[in-house]
Amino acid sequence: YSVSNASGVYVSDLITFSEHLKAMVGLRYARESLSIVDLKLAGVPRQAATNHDWLPMGGIVFEPSSHLSLYASYSTSFVPVAPSNIDVTGLYSFTPTTANSVEFGAKADLLDHHLTFTAARFDIKKQNVIDTFSCPLGTCSEQVGAEESKGEEFEINAQPIPNWQIAAGYSHLDARVTKSDIAAQVNAVLTNAPANNAHLWT
Repeated sequence: YSVSNASGVYVSDLITFSEHLKAMVGLRYARESLSIVDLKLAGVPRQAATNHDWLPMGGIVFEPSSHLSLYASYSTSFVPVAPSNIDVTGLYSFTPTTANSVEFGAKADLLDHHLTFTAARFDIKKQNVIDTFSCPLGTCSEQVGAEESKGEEFEINAQPIPNWQIAAGYSHLDARVTKSDIAAQVNAVLTNAPANNAHLWT
């Protein structure tokens, strides 16, 4: 039986420097507390964990014209490990998974809103990543290291004539394990992470 409590406070501001330049900055404080009691086995001590972190974020947008926007952003995240996870000793001994993300991109709105185009490059780094494996207790978890997902994505939305819409896109992703206690996992491609992905809807 687990009880988790999450609380946080944040502040953010949108700053307009000029007609063509805007920025947003923000800061969030997050606190997570967790209590776990085993109702199936007698004598198992109650477990408790409390974690907290400061999460900054920011972004800037440059609009050289009313049809084009160039942007860059940075964000962070903080995700506690689910209480259902246990280590090889049967205990909850994990710290939250944290991440930071950097993204650059462009957005264009052309032909009187009949054609929009977006392009972006991103880089997401995660730390304290959880790995699960079979153990005498059933399924156990371990925080083995770090992951990185980086790549590019493009999308076009068009309306060439009334009542006909087209959406098409493509993304390239390089998602790998960058740090692990298991040497064979380092530089391994992440499970279910497609290197290339394309879509077309009309």
